[in-house]
Formats: sequence, structure tokens, C-alpha cells
Amino acid sequence: MNFEQLKVIWDSQSEESHYAINEAELHALLRQKSEKLHRFIFWQVFQTYASSAFLILLISLILIGVSTGLLGSLSSGWDVFALVVAATGWMYFAGSVYLSRRRQKQRQLEAAYTASMRDELERDIKQVDYEIAARSHLWLGFLPPYIGALLFTWVVFRLSGTPEWAIVPFALFMVVAYFYEGRSQQRLVDEDLRLRKRELVALRETLLSNDGEH
Repeated sequence: MNFEQLKVIWDSQSEESHYAINEAELHALLRQKSEKLHRFIFWQVFQTYASSAFLILLISLILIGVSTGLLGSLSSGWDVFALVVAATGWMYFAGSVYLSRRRQKQRQLEAAYTASMRDELERDIKQVDYEIAARSHLWLGFLPPYIGALLFTWVVFRLSGTPEWAIVPFALFMVVAYFYEGRSQQRLVDEDLRLRKRELVALRETLLSNDGEH
């Protein structure tokens, strides 16, 4: 159900002669829309952790393979340095997401929200505000993993004997992917998160208005 349909419900209820908002129905609708957003955010975060873990594991295996002689040897210490920097970039990316979300969860616990619709409204508004703020510096936040992926690929090309010029097409692809990812996150903010916040704020104001009339 979209925002316009919500307004129809609210307007029809406000025309009644007494306080008769079907709070249970609105509460169920609120939870349904919130759970849909939470599932979407969950998969985004899961992809962050999964991709970071995969790249860090892969880099670790390469370093172990090189140190034991199973994969030959690296051309120079710079290759080792590049792999360490790549792994660090991915660890920083995943770690910053984890710590940020952990702090947000702690703030929610400290707020001691109840299961009432008004408390859930406040919690959801705060959560949407957090999701918007978390994406305000994503252009910078995406730099470490993208640089890490580029360094990792460069070392793999060198290990496999691939001509170094072959990194150029991959680097161009990474630049395009970087801007595409950043733009996708900005669209999520502009077209979904801000709209969701407007819906939640409008519902809160409607409930407050009805409370004030009774």
C-alpha cells in the first residue's frame, strides 16, 4: 500500500464523529512496510560482509600460498604490500559498517521503545534517518574496497603472467562500477528512504492530531 492509499484511510477515519482510527490495521501496515525495508537493508549489509570476507579470505590464501611456495613467489615486496593494503581496505569497509550499525542498535536499545505503534513510528523514523545519514559519505566509504579490489587484481595479473596493460580495461570497469554503485545508493536515498520518512512523519502527525482532539 502506497502513501496515497494511506491518506485515503486516514482521511476517511478523520471524518468520523469520534476517535475511531483503526489502530490495529495501521499498526499492521506500518510493520509490513518496515519489515520490507529492513529485509532490503539486511541484504545490502549481508552483501557487504560476504564480499569483504570472500576477498579477505582469497588474499589470505594467496599470501599463504606464496609464503609456502605453492603459488611461486611474488615479484617484489610491493606485491605483498599491495595485497596487505587491499585486505586492509576491505576490512576497514566491513568494520566501519559493522561498528556503525552496532552503535545504532545500541541507541535503539537505550531508547527502550515499546511495541506500541507510536513508539514503533519513532523508532522507524530514527532508523530511516540513520540509513540516510549512513549513505551521506558513501562516495568516500566505497573508495577503500574499490582500491583494494584494483590492487588485488593487479597482483593476480602479475602472478599469472598476464600483461600489465590488461589492468587498464579492468580499472575502467571499476571506475564505472564505483560511480554506478554510488548513484544507486543515492537513488535509494532520494526515491525510497526520503519517501518512507515522509510517510512515517505524516502518519505520526495524523496520530498526534487525533490524540489532540480527544
